[in-house]
Amino acid sequence: MTQDATGNSTGNETRTRNILLAIALVVGLGIALVPLGLSVLGGDPPEPETPPAASGTSGASATGEEIPDATTTPDPVGTSYTVGEGQRIDCPTPDGDAAGLSADAELADVTLPCLTDGGTPSTMSVAELTAGRPTLINVWAWWCGPCRQELPVLQEVAEKHPEWNIVGVHVNERGQAGVDLLSELDVRFASFQDSSGDLVAAANLPAVVPLSLIMRPDGTRAELHPGELTSVDEVEELMTSSMGAP
Repeated sequence: MTQDATGNSTGNETRTRNILLAIALVVGLGIALVPLGLSVLGGDPPEPETPPAASGTSGASATGEEIPDATTTPDPVGTSYTVGEGQRIDCPTPDGDAAGLSADAELADVTLPCLTDGGTPSTMSVAELTAGRPTLINVWAWWCGPCRQELPVLQEVAEKHPEWNIVGVHVNERGQAGVDLLSELDVRFASFQDSSGDLVAAANLPAVVPLSLIMRPDGTRAELHPGELTSVDEVEELMTSSMGAP
């Protein structure tokens, strides 16, 4: 744990507080979410996990979902992933001039490889790549039960609304497990791979999954939605209200 100049605790304590605030926010609403393994975020090690196709279980969250493995080594920079035929999806490109990003675009320094095209590195930030359109960034992990229910809903939204960017960010060290889950669910919208929690840290997000960030075309945040999105109607209402539509 670190402390600032006034002696106040920072770092892991701040992120732990964010987790508790997020859980407190959604418990009363009955929204399904699961705390992220803190190994991704530099905190205390979580319990073991097993990939989707493996048999047996070695660890589970309080809600029954398997949770991340403290002994797992994050995918090194440049890792390639095996994406099946018909599942290879390129990550977004800017719609217009990415130079039009706001100075307050909080993801302007977050550069992630594209999970769904096999791990291609990017020279542009997530904010630049999604510039020019309203964007929903869904933060998910392969071991998360609510994510498994939510991803197909977002697939429907992506098909129905090509005017929006619907993109995922897989926040777990095992990128191939993320690819395999998308294939199993036949989900075909683009996802980035975040093995080190860079997006969560940059946006100071609560360490829970799933959650969705709604971003304006200029890269500024319109809304944070913690928990599972359960229907196309719910996503449409969230997007239109976040963009100020009547």
